Amino acid sequence: MSNVKQTHFDPIGVTYDEDGNPRVNYRSEAGTSSHLPSFDDEEDITNIFDIAGEGYDVTLSLAQGRISWRSMNPNGGKKKSKGLSSLFKSNKTSAKDTDGLDLEDAYGVKIRRRRRAEQSEGEGYCLGFGLFTYEMKESANVLKDKILFFEHPSEDICIRWVKQISSYLSAIKGRPKTIKLFLQEHAGHKNGRSFYRHTILPMFKNADVSVDMTEVQHNELIKQEMIHMNLEDFDCIVACGGDGTANKVADALLNRWQKDNDIDVKPGFSPARCNMPLGIIPIGLTNHIAGSVVGTVEPISAILHIIYGHKQHVDVCSVYSEDKFLRWAFNSQYGFAGNVLSFRSRYSSLGAKKLDVAFIKALTKAKLRSYHCDVEYIPATAVNTPLLNTPCRIGCRVCWHEDSVDQDSVTQDLVEELDPLANSGSSNSLIEIEHDSPWKTVKGSFMNVAVLTLPGRSEFAPNGLSKFTHLCDGNMDLVLVKDTDRKEFLRFLRRHGNAKNQFDFPFVEVHRVKEVRFRPRLPTSWKHRDHTFSEIDYEMSRLKSRKSSKSAEVLNDFDLDDAFMSRRASRSDFRRADSVKALNGRSDSEDSDEDSDDSSNDLDGDNDDRQRRRNPKRRQSEPVNPLHQKPRYVGPQYRQTFMEQERAKRQKAQRKKEEKAKKKEESRLNSFWNIDNELCQQRELDFKVHHGLMQICGEGVSPDCDNVEVTMTCLQLVK
Repeated sequence: MSNVKQTHFDPIGVTYDEDGNPRVNYRSEAGTSSHLPSFDDEEDITNIFDIAGEGYDVTLSLAQGRISWRSMNPNGGKKKSKGLSSLFKSNKTSAKDTDGLDLEDAYGVKIRRRRRAEQSEGEGYCLGFGLFTYEMKESANVLKDKILFFEHPSEDICIRWVKQISSYLSAIKGRPKTIKLFLQEHAGHKNGRSFYRHTILPMFKNADVSVDMTEVQHNELIKQEMIHMNLEDFDCIVACGGDGTANKVADALLNRWQKDNDIDVKPGFSPARCNMPLGIIPIGLTNHIAGSVVGTVEPISAILHIIYGHKQHVDVCSVYSEDKFLRWAFNSQYGFAGNVLSFRSRYSSLGAKKLDVAFIKALTKAKLRSYHCDVEYIPATAVNTPLLNTPCRIGCRVCWHEDSVDQDSVTQDLVEELDPLANSGSSNSLIEIEHDSPWKTVKGSFMNVAVLTLPGRSEFAPNGLSKFTHLCDGNMDLVLVKDTDRKEFLRFLRRHGNAKNQFDFPFVEVHRVKEVRFRPRLPTSWKHRDHTFSEIDYEMSRLKSRKSSKSAEVLNDFDLDDAFMSRRASRSDFRRADSVKALNGRSDSEDSDEDSDDSSNDLDGDNDDRQRRRNPKRRQSEPVNPLHQKPRYVGPQYRQTFMEQERAKRQKAQRKKEEKAKKKEESRLNSFWNIDNELCQQRELDFKVHHGLMQICGEGVSPDCDNVEVTMTCLQLVK
């Protein structure tokens, strides 16, 4: 048996053996934690209760934080095992070895009553009290709520026990008391409102958590609510929906947090770390974010993680378009994944089957293609290998988050320990721009480009889109799928559903990076006629830009203040001379005889026109005498012949046809960005990862989880 050493990398009860493999210690084994309350002065209370039809001596010890029981019937082992065996699956022990429950594993306690139809809540005959806890299913990541009933007819005794247990549970630190929930009722199977009323809300009420729920009616509602909301009134923000709803809530929360910290969101900025945890209840069709952090897409498990206050730091990347901040994101894909998402929006009437139909449509020979693009990236400083061959699990030392420790140095030590061949291997398509520049460029045709900060676990990819992506290592994985034939690409997709490495193909490249620049480009052989181009306008704009650049250079050589003052003085002298001439001409015209009236009127008219041009407000307010205006000569009106009119119609129709063909060709040569399963119309995007920027409710993937193999139905239909 290998020696087990306790490491400081695990603050939640995970130990590592001498081979470096993690082993989870359950909360009953972890001992007393700093977040648990202290009730050393409280005395233990003992009473007799019926549990599963058998009498037990039950003892509540707030000093030890535990409720324990002992059977009053020494021959009741079989009955005990039948009643309590299903409650303690989480501890991997049998019912004979179990004699109690730690109060930190419970999340609520309520009095159980028998009520008549006309009686309201809180009335009726007391039957005992129920203690709400959890158990683990066959999968190590799936949690299930469980109720343990302690039956006793005395209401006074039950109220005393409920008050004692409630005081202990409310004193546990880190658990939310008030939450703000955004509900997307149209997510998934469009039963969000019913699921909230019958499942989510009762569980939060049992945990004494107050919920402020808002239904998402349109895309801008979350942003508007987050702007006007007082974050100090809530302990947690919860998104109930799919990946789209979770991304909108995370984006609005991060923007609000940067605004409260007076940080201007722009390229090159350093964001403030958000201390408000985000909970995600997955009820949508795609739940990659929740699956990566919670470890499963079961909504009950996500609710329990929110109630217990389990939090995990995650990396978030900022997305820019044309040097302007666009949004926050977790996982982004261009190419095949973007085509699947665009086809899914077309087949929205098919309901839950629209994703399978979208896959089949995108895998057809007419739609499956590669795209020409240039990808620039900055490789991770601490990780020089394209892939760290260790998955992210609970207690992962790569993702261990602590501000006082340099993350790059910790990761470098792990790379040397876990991957001795980290510095070996290079890509043939890799181009180094300069020796001093950190950017590297990859050019070519790619069928899919993925920028991942989370593994992206889902029911279609149980191990994730990138199984070795870590939640909080300060890096993101750049996955490049080169142009290949359709058969090999189908093999690549099928690998996501089994335990094999989906990146073990010669046409797949994986790089661990800090920043990414993506630029799509059209092939050089593609040409089209641009009817909007005008050579005259192009030359005029070019000459204008050259003239402005020369004038800027001249102004830089002189003092701007002196030049401005001298130019202003010359203009004032010129205006003063014009006004003197106008007054002299006006006085001479008054002293002259009637024969010179016409000439004086012309002079006055010219002076008035000059003054109106100098003063636009006067020109708009005063009426203009048409006799004083100079005549404007208009050329003869030209009427087109019937032949010219027909030629113009044919040219217009031809231009419309060419524009339609151009648009169709551009759509064929370009794809869309799939950002957290939401379409993005911008194609030229920049990505930058930020280490541990958010906290999401969850503990990650358990090391005890088994590799589940699934087969997508849509891939079986494709040949």
